[in-house]
Amino acid sequence: MINDKNIMTVYTFTLVLDALNEINEEVEETLFESGCDDALLLQKDGTVYLDFDREAPSLKEALKSAIADVERAGYMVHHIEPAEYITMAEAARYFGRSKESIRKLSLGERGNGNFPRPIAGLRTKTKLYQLSDLVSWFEQHEKKYSTIKDDSAVILHSLNLALAFRHKKELYTQSLEWLDELKSL
Repeated sequence: MINDKNIMTVYTFTLVLDALNEINEEVEETLFESGCDDALLLQKDGTVYLDFDREAPSLKEALKSAIADVERAGYMVHHIEPAEYITMAEAARYFGRSKESIRKLSLGERGNGNFPRPIAGLRTKTKLYQLSDLVSWFEQHEKKYSTIKDDSAVILHSLNLALAFRHKKELYTQSLEWLDELKSL
């Protein structure tokens, strides 16, 4: 009997590093020796990041092991990409649709008119959507997506929240206090 946990898949993702502005030979060697030999170390506009092709039994395991390898090297992960907030163009690529198709769904010109609302960018040309909301909507409303049950968006969102919490504990502690205040309204 084959155990599904033994099946390995290659997962592609990016880890954005915190408090590191440039790449040098020492950074490269340290990350390579800590287990990041399946990643390409890159820098753009002062941001250093690792593009991984990590083999693992699940996305969650791939992400956790990559984060552990980076942190074993002495660096911190700021966040994971693809981020949980995406534009219409990114949503179109993710779901294999045209940008116009996503735009029409968002306006209610196609579909049932119940498309998820943007979470940011209402006053700008580029609106941002939460990937996990879009995945849920497509699973419920588009037949060809109903069998995917893609939990990658939820995993990315949850791990990015955990990383953000770790970096901004005071802010999130205040948010939890405000949440308690809202409950009493």
